Amino acid sequence: NAFVVASPLREIGSLVQDRQSTIMADTSLRSPMVPIDMFIESVSGKASEKGEFHVEVLNNKFFTGPLAGIAAGNAITYYLPDRDDATAYVESAVWIRGRKDPISFVDYLSSSEGAGGIIGGVRGLRVIVPLMLNPYEPLEIDRVELRVKLGWDTNFGDISELRLDEPELAPGKRNYVDVVMKTYDGKDLVERVPFDVPKRLAGAIVLLEVTAGDAARLDAAPATDLDSLIAGFRKLLPGNVFAVTLNTADEGVALDGIAVADLPASAVDKLHPATSTQRADVYRPLARSLAPAKRVINGGASALVRISDE
Repeated sequence: NAFVVASPLREIGSLVQDRQSTIMADTSLRSPMVPIDMFIESVSGKASEKGEFHVEVLNNKFFTGPLAGIAAGNAITYYLPDRDDATAYVESAVWIRGRKDPISFVDYLSSSEGAGGIIGGVRGLRVIVPLMLNPYEPLEIDRVELRVKLGWDTNFGDISELRLDEPELAPGKRNYVDVVMKTYDGKDLVERVPFDVPKRLAGAIVLLEVTAGDAARLDAAPATDLDSLIAGFRKLLPGNVFAVTLNTADEGVALDGIAVADLPASAVDKLHPATSTQRADVYRPLARSLAPAKRVINGGASALVRISDE
């Protein structure tokens, strides 16, 4: 006698035919999604082209961020994908469920890899991952919005050095620093940037640092809960400004998410004992001024400077 072995598919089909079975499903059920609205304007000379893209991505703490980046990259690459050098002015916003105002960012970016190389710098997309993976409490993102203005040019500068008119800064007054930048063709471009020096820093030696706003160090205490994490994101500076920062050698403390700058040395030592667990994080106070930028700013430079006595 011979035995015939049927394939699993043939066996299943035979069972369904013999028993007249029915597979039932509720097709109205949907996975939760996050809508992303993108408004893109591409400018080349006097020509301008505008478009809108409205998509939804899976609402998942592991996949929402990467999927949002892929969707935005495809939308931006739709415009003149064969172009290499590009600049982009991007306004992005993220709405969180249960909170009235969105977290908003302004980025001014350049790329030598076309529009697709810009996506990695858009903070409205980058912030999704730390928000959804925050260690404090779960949250839901209601929607994300991007407004992108693409320019096919090389309007950027790489900061190479700083120049001051005087060897010392004047306290309580407006000072100026000349920022030297390398342009696309290798030439030097100098922009004069104003900044203020607080009167309380008279006689101090400070580290003068100039960067783009989106590259400047956050002036806030470390996050201790979801509210302070979101508040820190709201304090991030726009990318279309010069950030001139005066870093002092003094130490403050961050205690329970609150930054305290002006403390005597004895109080700081008390909060940082060498023989037990520290009760506060180190917080270094700083003074910062912002000035508008005419181009994309890359990199930064710093110099030690003395502030004159009053």
